[in-house]
Amino acid sequence: MNFSSVPILELLQEKFSNWMLPSIKRKEIYSLKEKTRIFEQLEKTSLSPLLFTDQREKEIVALITKETNVNNKNNITRTKAYYEFFTRNKEIHWSFLAHIVSRNGGYYMTDLKSSFLKEFLSEPQKNRYFLFLERSNAYIFQDAYPQLLLYEHSKRTGKPLFHLLPAFHVSAFMKPFWNEFYSNNNSKGITVAMIINEQFMLEERIIKGMYHSASLLHELPYKLQENLGFTTIFIPFKVSKNYRYRLSGKTVKEFEKVKKRVELGKELYQILFEGRYLSETTKFADSQPHTGSRSDYWDFLFSKMENADEKLFSPVLESVWEDVKHSYTNKEDWFHPEDMDVLSFFDELPKVTDYDLTFVALRHYLLYSALDNFSET
Repeated sequence: MNFSSVPILELLQEKFSNWMLPSIKRKEIYSLKEKTRIFEQLEKTSLSPLLFTDQREKEIVALITKETNVNNKNNITRTKAYYEFFTRNKEIHWSFLAHIVSRNGGYYMTDLKSSFLKEFLSEPQKNRYFLFLERSNAYIFQDAYPQLLLYEHSKRTGKPLFHLLPAFHVSAFMKPFWNEFYSNNNSKGITVAMIINEQFMLEERIIKGMYHSASLLHELPYKLQENLGFTTIFIPFKVSKNYRYRLSGKTVKEFEKVKKRVELGKELYQILFEGRYLSETTKFADSQPHTGSRSDYWDFLFSKMENADEKLFSPVLESVWEDVKHSYTNKEDWFHPEDMDVLSFFDELPKVTDYDLTFVALRHYLLYSALDNFSET
């Protein structure tokens, strides 16, 4: 790609380099009364197996299991399912946050087959990174989506059904938070609880369980991607319908540390739901089906077709990666009642600054464009 083929002047007119989003203030998650009530329940948490009380509960579990399996086909189906659930249950903020993060997961997967990463990784490395991303995406969905559907069934039946969570091997950690949410509808509280649960579950079942000895996350190519900006969560929004999409978000630093991932999740939640442009990002999700190609948000720079108008090639996910069947054999509960230090994550949502990444992303992609041209000369 030649730089002349990119409308640089138009982009600069949008003030990419000096237009900044305001800082987002810290926010309380739970009141002292709510915290005390939940934490007392956690101290009494039982890891005992599920006992069904009636046939209807068995039917609900079977329905949820079936729907989860149908939607856990690949990153595209998962991402769509998260958003469709959010459209039915706007109080469950986590579902929209998961939709946005899952979109980025799909972009990471297709980046491995893009024109701008082809010289950095060997085919075996690409396959390994894809499998890590795919497993992480699938395991989170397999754990979280039944929770969402169980909440929806609780709304329909008019009574909490969260005693059924063990049927889906969901951590005992989540039961008090879902019961509290059902009673008080504290969206911030259940969102943070789910962020914590999914990242600690990921740590137990994927990062430690599958990749500890291989040290995948410490390999040079992963660090190379991290330093070049390929582990950034982008949240598209518009300041006006006449402008291109801008990108807010945060970069994942030290992804291998579970506490860093939890803090990142809390920051992204602040940006998405406490920032200015939730309605604009929702419009993006509503109008732009997730394909896995970065042309979803910047079609002036990326193309789903290779060698199209000298744009960077960013393919559709289902055209470059086949579906993977997962066994979900690791069902260990990460939470133990004696390990209560995790509750410090509920102190408050963080203050967030410097989250307009539009110019950073543009600079990176133009750099890759130049490198791509150089490698071909």
